[in-house]
Formats: sequence, C-alpha cells, structure tokens
Amino acid sequence: MSSSRVELVVAAMATVLLFTACSSTRAPAPRAVAATTPVPVAAPAPAAAPLAPPSMAVEPTAPAAPAVRPAPGPFTLAKAGLTAPTPRGWKTTRRNGELVYEGPMRVPSVAVFEAARPSLDDAVGALPNQIAGAVSGVRVTRAAQRTTVAGYDAYVVEGTGRAEGFPMRWRATVVEAERTTVLLALAPSMFWGSRQGAIRSFKQGVRRTDVQTASLPAREASMR
Repeated sequence: MSSSRVELVVAAMATVLLFTACSSTRAPAPRAVAATTPVPVAAPAPAAAPLAPPSMAVEPTAPAAPAVRPAPGPFTLAKAGLTAPTPRGWKTTRRNGELVYEGPMRVPSVAVFEAARPSLDDAVGALPNQIAGAVSGVRVTRAAQRTTVAGYDAYVVEGTGRAEGFPMRWRATVVEAERTTVLLALAPSMFWGSRQGAIRSFKQGVRRTDVQTASLPAREASMR
C-alpha cells in the first residue's frame, strides 16, 4: 500500500475516532433545584378609621308639660268671681275658651283667660309659655310688679313679641281671684302709647261679682 493511501486511511480513522468521541460526550445534566415553598407575606393591616369628631349634638330633653292646665269648661268671669263691662265702642267675643275684648279696628285687644297655674307666683312664672300661642318671640321687658285688681292681689308683667307679622307690645295682669285670671292687653307697638288710656279704663272696670251688676246690659251679663 502506498504511503499516500496509508495517510488517507490514517486520516479517515482519525476522523471517525474524533466523531465518536464527540458523540459520546454528553452535556452535563441540569442541576436539580430544590423547590422552595413561598413564604406567605402578611397582608398590610387596614388603615385605621379616622376618629370621629366629638359630637356637638345636645341631648334631647323631655317635652315640656302643657302650659295651660285643663279647665272643666269654657272660662267665664263668673267662675273667677269677676265681672268686666265692655267699654263703649268695643266688642266682646269668645275665642278658644277665652273672652276677648277688642277696641275699634281690634286695637287694643284684651284677652281674659284662666292662668296656667293656680298659685299667683307660679302663674306669673308660666305666663311667657302660656301666651306664646298668641304672641311669638315673647320677651319680658318689665319684671312682675305687685298691684291689686278689684281687691285681689295681682302682678303686672310687660313685654314684646310679634303677632300676625307685626311687632307687638303686651301687658299681662295676673289676678289671684276665685280662679287665678290673666288680663292680657295687646296692641301693635306703633299704637301702644296712644292706647294706654283705653287699657287702663278697661282694667279699672273689672269688679268682683258681689258688686251690684243688675244694670249691666244682657249681652255683657251673658259673657260673664
């Protein structure tokens, strides 16, 4: 065999051996990675609710007792042991269980009704609440002053308020008669000064029922 052919054979064999070596060489097996258990992460705590501001509400109070005590029937002056003639030019009507004397054009008016309390002092204390149905925004401007009416002990209280949308002035005379009685004189503020004579005249006309009343007109006697 010639040398060149030998070289070719040797080269061929060397190529086969090299290919075989390369084929038998395996890639290293991948390293097994140990599985890791995920560590649970605690959820963030919810944000604290903002503190509510301190309440400014006022605790509800029990409703006040009715200002006017129940009466056994419509108020009459006779039950109180009083009588009051209707001044000339005035008219007398009954309204919601009370007597109302009204001057010309309803100025002034004097409502006569039973006091909310039998005691004179208690009746004066309850007066603002009692007249609140007729006068809104009641305000006392002159504290109670003692006087007498028809020989009975009495107090006079003055104040302001509003009625039918008009600023008003009022004077209440609380009389400790057979039944404690209120004489509530009322007039618009602009007419108050000019009606004082009529109000005083009405008050001076109030008498005890034991005074002779036979000469009173039948209409006035029926209103007692």
